Amino acid sequence: MRTNRRGTLCAALALTMTTSAAAAQAVFAGTGGPAGPGLGIGRMTAPYAIVHADDWVQFGGELELRDILPDGPAAGRVQEGDILVAVDGALITTRAGSTRLFHAESGQPVRLTVRRGGVEHDVVVVPVGAAGASSSPTVETPVPRPAPRYPAAAPSRARGRLGIGLSCRCTMQTTADGVEHWSFDEPPEVGGVQTDGPAERAGVRVGDVIERIDGVAVTTRAGAERWSAVASGARVRLGIRRGAARLEVEMVAAPR
Repeated sequence: MRTNRRGTLCAALALTMTTSAAAAQAVFAGTGGPAGPGLGIGRMTAPYAIVHADDWVQFGGELELRDILPDGPAAGRVQEGDILVAVDGALITTRAGSTRLFHAESGQPVRLTVRRGGVEHDVVVVPVGAAGASSSPTVETPVPRPAPRYPAAAPSRARGRLGIGLSCRCTMQTTADGVEHWSFDEPPEVGGVQTDGPAERAGVRVGDVIERIDGVAVTTRAGAERWSAVASGARVRLGIRRGAARLEVEMVAAPR
């Protein structure tokens, strides 16, 4: 998953996924940033989320809306605790609904179906600050935009693809020019494997837990940096846990 001109995610719209049995939750902010849509919704939570190998986020349930900014696009249209059911008629639990949410364009109305008190109704919200905008949006009361956590830097090599979707307690942030920065609170579980991708050919299976990359624990800063910097054509060695067994698999990253 990456940020680009289609606006999949942005530096200020970090997706955090938690899949522990005790506190399973997926949280992301809809407050916007230099490269992503802003709905003026501080938090949206679901039971869990899976980032699939072909760059889409599958939500494990409908999203609860929290921290509605009083001067944001959604103010007066949604309320604290509303449940987001669908986007432009597509259920949020489907690929189409998730894609419509993340690909919202600045100035283009988005129809949100929300449930409040057991009753569903539609509201229209006009996002600000989407990645596809040619210039900064002009609004009477701009939505606050936190500074990117990482400085923009051009990647030295083309990004590679392993064909692995993650189900994890982790955060991915992206600079405006598409450089990813991952961090892992715990080893990620493989939630999806792309057909005939590098991981499938190497024998990776859904349910495997990725503990190491090139001999370095992915939960360390060095390991997360290695994961973030996988380049096309690079040979990658993953240490995985499968049940009680631990094994290593090797693959060559494909181009994105």
